[in-house]
Amino acid sequence: MDSGQKLNLHQIPISINQSDFYLKTLIELNSVLENFVGESESAAFMNHVAQHLSDLFLNMYQTGTEKTQFTPHQLAEVLVDLKRRIGGSFSIIEVTNKHIVLGNTMCPFGNAVLGRPSMCQMTATVFGKIVADSNGYAGIKIDKSIANGDGHCHVKILLEPDYNDTEVLREYFHDVQQ
Repeated sequence: MDSGQKLNLHQIPISINQSDFYLKTLIELNSVLENFVGESESAAFMNHVAQHLSDLFLNMYQTGTEKTQFTPHQLAEVLVDLKRRIGGSFSIIEVTNKHIVLGNTMCPFGNAVLGRPSMCQMTATVFGKIVADSNGYAGIKIDKSIANGDGHCHVKILLEPDYNDTEVLREYFHDVQQ
């Protein structure tokens, strides 16, 4: 039996905490999915997770504000605030009755998102579902992303369908089963 000296592990400068653990778990899960089933399927999985999270987040904001629907500017404020709370640095670039444009300089997933654009599906779906459930419709286009190496994100959110626009969008509609 080893009766060696106690290690005093609490004094070792190891950077492990609950938040880092969850982030690393999600990033590694995404990496495993991308490697085994592909980027498209991994993005679909992230989409499914994000749908559940967006319901939770929207409910929190509706309860906290005692509102069931938000104006376009209020929606922009909700999205920026949500990302701020989880470690992002989003800001409002433009808000009209037809669209919201947001910018971001810091991903909530940190540098671990580099080269993993399927992680952007989380943002697209959370934004899309929150906006659609409050507004009836959302079309999301992420023009630039930190994950793609652009150094920042540029997200356009349409508030109504524009059938004359040829942009490729991820579309979200209000879930009437809520």
